[in-house]
Amino acid sequence: MAHLRLRVQRTQRNTWKAVRMLFLSACFLLLTGVRVASAQCYTFSSGSAASLTVNITNLPAPSISSGIYSYSLDSGFTSSITVGQTTYTPSAYPSLILTVSSDSAIDFSAFDLTVGFISTDNSDVAASISVGWNGIVFPNGTLPATLPPIPGSFDPYMVMDVNGAQTSYTPDSVSGCSSSTLPPPPSFDSSGVVNGASFASGGIVPGEIATIFGTNLTVASGVNLTLGLPLVTSFLKGSVMVDGNPAPLFAIDSVNGEEQINFQVPWEVDGESTANLAVTLGDVTSSTIAVPVLAAQPGIFSYSSGGATFAVTLHANYQLADSAHPVTTGETVLIYCTGLGDVNSTPGDGVAATTGQTTVAIPTVTIGGVNAPVSFSGLAPDFVGLNQVNVQIPGGLVSGNQPVIISSGGVSSASVLLPVE
Repeated sequence: MAHLRLRVQRTQRNTWKAVRMLFLSACFLLLTGVRVASAQCYTFSSGSAASLTVNITNLPAPSISSGIYSYSLDSGFTSSITVGQTTYTPSAYPSLILTVSSDSAIDFSAFDLTVGFISTDNSDVAASISVGWNGIVFPNGTLPATLPPIPGSFDPYMVMDVNGAQTSYTPDSVSGCSSSTLPPPPSFDSSGVVNGASFASGGIVPGEIATIFGTNLTVASGVNLTLGLPLVTSFLKGSVMVDGNPAPLFAIDSVNGEEQINFQVPWEVDGESTANLAVTLGDVTSSTIAVPVLAAQPGIFSYSSGGATFAVTLHANYQLADSAHPVTTGETVLIYCTGLGDVNSTPGDGVAATTGQTTVAIPTVTIGGVNAPVSFSGLAPDFVGLNQVNVQIPGGLVSGNQPVIISSGGVSSASVLLPVE
């Protein structure tokens, strides 16, 4: 496959706020076996002051406890929250919790829902609704196209939360709404999560440049690079979450039917054995995929010329080392890679490195099978997630293209070439 090589760049990051979920603590009578059969679309309103719309198109299997059926969703639904004249819709990370119960023996039904998301204007928004009806049951636990009228509901309430400011409302109506078909969610598996330089799979390394290959990752076409520093965490309605941390984004691309997201692995996964990744595009989110967290997985950035693959290596004057400008014995060159792991004075996620941020573990480098002394290993200044290794070209090398390998933590990079004079 013609994978796109990542172009390392500088970009801007939004300051993310944690999505608060208002978990309901409704008191239910202990009810017996009920089944919620169908997903539906509802709009709850408190006059013109506030409204909550949820369109659940894919209801998962519930967890069941004492006749209460609980659903937890982070995909398979859309939602909007209106407070006053402002309507909020999700740009990323929607979550929904629904509990429902119904018992014909006591003529009682209850419906409780909480939804939260980061909106398209980057607001942290959540809403909760609780309604219950005496003398009404949902036959066989099925949710009807239209819920019973709010007048007559047992202690109905609705709470809206916008950026931490909570307001309580009394809902006065609930109606059905027009259901819409959600697009297919993003899809990828652990083998599609790779080192951004070498495309080696097997896990992710804290702070590295990584790539996700999959389907339905974007509706855009071509190569789409983010701009500015720090890196943004949402781009073209797409985002990546790594163990609950928004990942800074370099690019979201779709070329010749192949889709990829280039991102920085958040430093926060350091010390974990596995991390859970999910991709959101608009209103839909992928399944969560677990991948190992590695201490190191060196990958050397490369370019192709004449059918061969060469390491991105610069002379001390920043001239690219290529066949017209080969390296010479004794000189110090700069090799660019990613995946070398922990550094001293870790920068923030998506933040450009400064000078002197060295790797905790010093890698070994061989050129033509001969050890090349390392004088510096760390983050490349002014870039995000990019490692720079300065090495001295050893003597005794045969003239021509020689293989370069970087090893750290018992893991070696793929071999690429370096022209030697």
